[in-house]
Amino acid sequence: MQSAEHVANRIIDLDERAERIRVRAHEDAEAVRLDAQSRISGEKAELEKRIAAKIADIEARAARSREGEIARVRKEYADQAEVVERASPEKIRRVVDMILLRIKGSAG
Repeated sequence: MQSAEHVANRIIDLDERAERIRVRAHEDAEAVRLDAQSRISGEKAELEKRIAAKIADIEARAARSREGEIARVRKEYADQAEVVERASPEKIRRVVDMILLRIKGSAG
């Protein structure tokens, strides 16, 4: 049988070992938390960069599309204006008369 003093010393040793393990586990957990937090922060920054680049790309494509559509409409308008400009006054008068007759017909 072990003496009471030996048993008490063994309990104290086990308690000290348990405390060291607890402290080490806490330190390891904190290191893991800090590492995860750092990694998440880096991933978030990278994701924000990619989102910003994607937004800039979409906005640039939208601007080019708008500019192309505006140019197309302006050309179409210029072509129509040229056709009207080349039309004879008699032809314009007939078209105006035809439009007026349709307006009167739909109003009556």
